[in-house]
Amino acid sequence: MNFNVRRRSMLAGGLAAVTGAFLYHRGVRYPTLSLEASDLPTAVSSNGVAVSLSDCFQFYASQTSFRAFAPEPKMVFSATKNQRIEFELNNVSKRAILGTSAPNLNEDKDGITRRISFDIQADKDVELHWQVPFKDEFTFASIGDSGGNHELSWCLKRSAELGAEFLLHLGDFNYQDGDYERAIDLFHNAPIPCYITIGNHDFHDSGLLHHQFTDYLGPFNSVFSLGNVRFLNLDTAASVWPRSGGKRGRLVQRLIDEGQEQPQTVAYSHCPLHDPSGITTHDIGSVRERDWVIDSLHKLNAKTLLSGHIHIFDRTEFMGIDNIIVGQGMGHQDLLTANMATSKMALGKVRKDSDIEFEFAPLNMPLELHCHPRMEPVKASLRDGEHADLIKQVDAACS
Repeated sequence: MNFNVRRRSMLAGGLAAVTGAFLYHRGVRYPTLSLEASDLPTAVSSNGVAVSLSDCFQFYASQTSFRAFAPEPKMVFSATKNQRIEFELNNVSKRAILGTSAPNLNEDKDGITRRISFDIQADKDVELHWQVPFKDEFTFASIGDSGGNHELSWCLKRSAELGAEFLLHLGDFNYQDGDYERAIDLFHNAPIPCYITIGNHDFHDSGLLHHQFTDYLGPFNSVFSLGNVRFLNLDTAASVWPRSGGKRGRLVQRLIDEGQEQPQTVAYSHCPLHDPSGITTHDIGSVRERDWVIDSLHKLNAKTLLSGHIHIFDRTEFMGIDNIIVGQGMGHQDLLTANMATSKMALGKVRKDSDIEFEFAPLNMPLELHCHPRMEPVKASLRDGEHADLIKQVDAACS
C-alpha cells in the first residue's frame, strides 16, 4: 500500500515536472489565456525541394512565397532531381544585392519584392543571400499605433520620404474590421522594408488574432545585426508566464549565452517600460515582467527601447534605458494641439564608429487622413472648443 502511494506520488511529481518544463519552454500568454504560438519553421520542403531559411519565412498556405524579417535574408535550396525553381521573396530592400552561384538565375525586382528563378541539380545545394550596401551608414524610422488603413499608408510613405532604409513598426495596426488584411497588403507593397513587433490589438481583439501575424508578417521575437548595431524585437503584446519563458525568454537567453559583444543594441517592442502620465498603467503588464525586460536589456547592452502603445511622443531614461515612445501613428495629437506638426516619428541615424543619433520628425499627416473611426471621440471632444474651426476642416476633408 505504501509502495503504491509512493509510486503515485513519484508519477505525479514527474508529470508536474514535465508539464512545468513544457510550459516554461512554450510559454503561457494572458490575457486570453493560451499557449504561445509555435515557432516559425526554419526549413520547409515540397515536391522534392527543401529550403533552409534564415531571417525569412514561408507565407501561410503558399509553397512559393516568402517574406524577410531582416535586411539580409538567406535561403539554401536542395532538390532530389534536376529542375527549375521559381519563387518570390517580399520585404527586401530595393538596394539589396543578391549573391549566389545559382545557374541560369533570373531576378526581377518589383518594389520590395524579388521574383527569382534558377536551375538546380539534384543533390547540389544552391545558396541565395541578399546583402545591403548600407551596413555602416543608414537611417531607420520608427512609429507605432497607426491602424491598418490610410494612416498606415502615410506612415510608410513618410518614412521613405525622410530617407529611412527601413521602418520598425511598433505594433497596433489592427483597430477595426479589415485592418489586418489591409495592413498585410500595405506592408507587402510598402516603399521600404518593414520589421514589425506585434501589438496588443494585433495579438488579441475579442479573441486571438496572432496567427495572422505569424502567417504573413513575421515572428513575435527576432534579432538581426547591421554594421555595428543589433536590432532586437521583443514581444510585449500580452504578458508571458513565466516571464523568462517562451520564445522571448529563449531568444534573450541564447543571446546572453552567446556573449557576442555588440557596440550598440536597439530594442523595439510595443509596450513601454513606464507610463509617463503617472496616472494609468499603460505599460508592460507587471512590475516583475518589466524588471525582467530591463535586466535583459542591460545584459545585452541595449541602451535604447523604442515603443508605442501610448499614443504620445515621450523620451525618458527609465532605470538606465532610454525609452522612446512614438505611438502617434494616427496623428491624433495634431488635432488636440491644433498643430499639424505635433505628432512625430523617430529617425535613428547610424554612422560608422559613432553612437546612434535620434531625431524626431513631424509626421505631417494630411487633414483628409484623420478619418479613422477611432478618431471620432477625439474630434467629438473638440467640435465645440477652441479648435472647432480645425475640426470643421477635418470633417469636410473626411466627407
